[in-house]
Amino acid sequence: MADTPDFHVITGGPGSGKITLIDMLASQGFHHMPEDGRAIIRYQIAISGTALPWADRAAYPLTEAE
Repeated sequence: MADTPDFHVITGGPGSGKITLIDMLASQGFHHMPEDGRAIIRYQIAISGTALPWADRAAYPLTEAE
């Protein structure tokens, strides 16, 4: 198990600083993956899509509990 890489998941609500933290860790040389949710939102905006948390709340069921 010593050769198994560690993986960490950073979670939190909108505006809680996840990307700021990931960017800071990346600048320190940590490997990282981009956040998928942000890419989906950018794509939907680019194609004038409606799968956006503020446009289609049913597509984002976690936001309905807020």
